[in-house]
Amino acid sequence: MKRANGNESGVKRARLLGGVGAVALGVELGALFASFLKAYALPVLLAGVAMHALGMFIEHRLENKSANASVWWAEILYWVCWILLLGVIIFIAVDYLKG
Repeated sequence: MKRANGNESGVKRARLLGGVGAVALGVELGALFASFLKAYALPVLLAGVAMHALGMFIEHRLENKSANASVWWAEILYWVCWILLLGVIIFIAVDYLKG
Protein backbone atom coordinates (compact mmCIF):
# COMPACT_ATOMS: atom_id res chain seq x y z
CA MET A 1 0.00 0.00 0.00
CA LYS A 2 1.40 3.42 -0.95
CA ARG A 3 1.62 6.24 1.52
CA ALA A 4 -0.64 9.23 0.91
CA ASN A 5 0.73 12.73 0.89
CA GLY A 6 -0.17 15.09 3.73
CA ASN A 7 -3.17 16.63 1.96
CA GLU A 8 -4.83 13.30 1.15
CA SER A 9 -4.24 12.09 4.68
CA GLY A 10 -5.77 15.32 5.99
CA VAL A 11 -8.83 14.86 3.79
CA LYS A 12 -9.31 11.33 5.12
CA ARG A 13 -8.98 12.55 8.72
CA ALA A 14 -11.52 15.29 8.01
CA ARG A 15 -13.95 12.72 6.56
CA LEU A 16 -13.47 10.54 9.64
CA LEU A 17 -14.08 13.50 11.95
CA GLY A 18 -17.21 14.45 10.01
CA GLY A 19 -18.48 10.87 10.20
CA VAL A 20 -17.87 10.63 13.94
CA GLY A 21 -19.61 13.97 14.40
CA ALA A 22 -22.61 12.72 12.42
CA VAL A 23 -22.79 9.62 14.62
CA ALA A 24 -22.62 11.75 17.79
CA LEU A 25 -25.37 14.01 16.44
CA GLY A 26 -27.54 11.03 15.54
CA VAL A 27 -27.08 9.45 18.96
CA GLU A 28 -27.99 12.69 20.70
CA LEU A 29 -31.07 13.26 18.54
CA GLY A 30 -32.10 9.67 19.19
CA ALA A 31 -31.73 10.19 22.93
CA LEU A 32 -33.70 13.46 22.85
CA PHE A 33 -36.57 12.04 20.82
CA ALA A 34 -36.43 8.42 22.01
CA SER A 35 -40.08 8.10 22.95
CA PHE A 36 -41.26 9.57 19.64
CA LEU A 37 -38.83 7.57 17.48
CA LYS A 38 -39.20 4.21 19.25
CA ALA A 39 -41.75 2.88 16.75
CA TYR A 40 -39.40 3.69 13.86
CA ALA A 41 -36.16 2.45 15.43
CA LEU A 42 -35.71 -0.80 13.52
CA PRO A 43 -36.55 0.55 10.04
CA VAL A 44 -34.29 3.57 10.58
CA LEU A 45 -31.48 1.36 11.87
CA LEU A 46 -31.73 -1.01 8.91
CA ALA A 47 -31.86 1.89 6.45
CA GLY A 48 -28.81 3.44 8.10
CA VAL A 49 -26.90 0.16 7.99
CA ALA A 50 -27.76 -0.30 4.31
CA MET A 51 -26.81 3.27 3.35
CA HIS A 52 -23.56 3.15 5.31
CA ALA A 53 -22.60 -0.23 3.85
CA LEU A 54 -23.34 0.92 0.31
CA GLY A 55 -21.42 4.15 0.82
CA MET A 56 -18.40 2.31 2.24
CA PHE A 57 -18.48 -0.20 -0.60
CA ILE A 58 -18.67 2.48 -3.30
CA GLU A 59 -15.98 4.66 -1.72
CA HIS A 60 -13.63 1.71 -1.27
CA ARG A 61 -14.17 0.59 -4.86
CA LEU A 62 -13.56 4.09 -6.23
CA GLU A 63 -10.43 4.58 -4.13
CA ASN A 64 -9.01 1.27 -5.36
CA LYS A 65 -9.62 2.29 -8.99
CA SER A 66 -8.08 5.74 -8.61
CA ALA A 67 -4.39 6.48 -8.70
CA ASN A 68 -4.60 8.13 -5.29
CA ALA A 69 -2.57 6.51 -2.55
CA SER A 70 -4.39 5.38 0.55
CA VAL A 71 -3.38 5.48 4.19
CA TRP A 72 -3.07 2.31 6.26
CA TRP A 73 -5.58 3.35 8.93
CA ALA A 74 -8.31 4.03 6.35
CA GLU A 75 -8.08 0.42 5.19
CA ILE A 76 -8.31 -0.78 8.80
CA LEU A 77 -11.32 1.45 9.51
CA TYR A 78 -13.02 0.16 6.37
CA TRP A 79 -12.84 -3.44 7.61
CA VAL A 80 -13.66 -2.50 11.22
CA CYS A 81 -16.86 -0.84 9.96
CA TRP A 82 -17.86 -3.99 8.06
CA ILE A 83 -17.21 -6.13 11.16
CA LEU A 84 -19.24 -3.76 13.35
CA LEU A 85 -22.11 -3.75 10.85
CA LEU A 86 -22.09 -7.54 10.83
CA GLY A 87 -22.21 -7.44 14.63
CA VAL A 88 -25.23 -5.11 14.56
CA ILE A 89 -27.03 -7.40 12.13
CA ILE A 90 -26.28 -10.47 14.26
CA PHE A 91 -27.44 -8.63 17.40
CA ILE A 92 -30.72 -7.63 15.75
CA ALA A 93 -31.30 -11.16 14.43
CA VAL A 94 -30.60 -12.80 17.81
CA ASP A 95 -32.78 -10.29 19.63
CA TYR A 96 -35.59 -10.82 17.12
CA LEU A 97 -35.38 -14.61 17.37
CA LYS A 98 -35.46 -14.48 21.18
CA GLY A 99 -38.79 -12.73 20.90
